[in-house]
Amino acid sequence: MRDLSGGYSNVHLVMPDDAEYIAFMRRIHDRRPSRGGPRAAGEMLGGLVERCVRRWLEGHITMLEERILCYEQRQRDGRRAVLYRELDGVWQIDAESLCLFEMKLTFPENMERGVGIRQLNIARDVLYAANKYQYILQRLVYVSAEPVTVLEDLPSLEPDDECAELGVVWVPPSEVEKAAIELEILL
Repeated sequence: MRDLSGGYSNVHLVMPDDAEYIAFMRRIHDRRPSRGGPRAAGEMLGGLVERCVRRWLEGHITMLEERILCYEQRQRDGRRAVLYRELDGVWQIDAESLCLFEMKLTFPENMERGVGIRQLNIARDVLYAANKYQYILQRLVYVSAEPVTVLEDLPSLEPDDECAELGVVWVPPSEVEKAAIELEILL
């Protein structure tokens, strides 16, 4: 019988302030310290925009506070390691259904290629290994004044769409600006 779990076990969601997650992130940072520059500045701006987009989404759906995916995975040497993956947003539709959101502030060319879809697919696969969820919907969330065609035919969806497996939620920049004011964030 083929193992469909992908080697994942003990799959669950934790909050961003989970002590073990914070320790994990510190270890990662110690191995790869930021060098500053444009990339670090872009990551900082992206993090602020994500907070604003999450606030906007919360006006449409109830987001889970537990949005850090924690799991054990078998390593090449046979040992098991506890790993974490940050999810930009998680909406628990019901006991057996989740909707995952991957937010991107990027260029139209990247949107057309579906940037973020790989991250959603990995998170979905890990969560399915938990055998807790029957349905996992995926949403790319792009900030843009003008929607573009994503992956040739990916549908544009409202944040609370419970039907489509995969789609794009478009967030107008004006809504990000409103959320920034509410959160007292200077963009």
